[in-house]
Amino acid sequence: MAKNMEEVFQKLAASTEQVDKKTEENLVGKAKEIINSSDVKIHLSGEKVDYDSATVLKYTDNANFGVAIPYKSKESNENLSALTLIFDENKDLERYQELVVQDEDSDVISYKYFINSEEVKSGTLDTNEEQVSTQSWTGCMNTCLANQGLSNWAIGLFAALCAAACGTVILCAACIEGPLLVYGTQIMNCLDDCGPNK
Repeated sequence: MAKNMEEVFQKLAASTEQVDKKTEENLVGKAKEIINSSDVKIHLSGEKVDYDSATVLKYTDNANFGVAIPYKSKESNENLSALTLIFDENKDLERYQELVVQDEDSDVISYKYFINSEEVKSGTLDTNEEQVSTQSWTGCMNTCLANQGLSNWAIGLFAALCAAACGTVILCAACIEGPLLVYGTQIMNCLDDCGPNK
């Protein structure tokens, strides 16, 4: 994980806050309604959308809400796939993003990242590559995230999607709204565990 991923994770923690249970239930219900009405074109089966595991956060810089919904699948690595719907402060759908991860073979996964159903990034990743850094903060984050169920190659995938994007605030925000939001709780827990005073 590159040094600028530290900035990505810290920006996620600094720019989001938890919502109350009523707001969460309202927005997850609204997301489900929109997805079921086909107003949002998704690239995996709608039956795989795991509404019970949805994460809802409010962005402190613009009052938008992010509803990140993982997919559930019998395919092991497809479980890293996720759909994120962004609602404005009036709770109207503003945009949506989808990360689709699929097994190519036992050692390789493919990924595609869509914004409003338009593919913006794709590639493959060797799941056997060791990408863990043992240097201080990065090593701590990798270990912590791995202990919470995110494999090293998955962390590498998020790094590939977000590290370059975080050269600009707008692209970084889009990346944070997308695949990283699903794992926001784990990332924030690890930021606490691996912070500068630890």
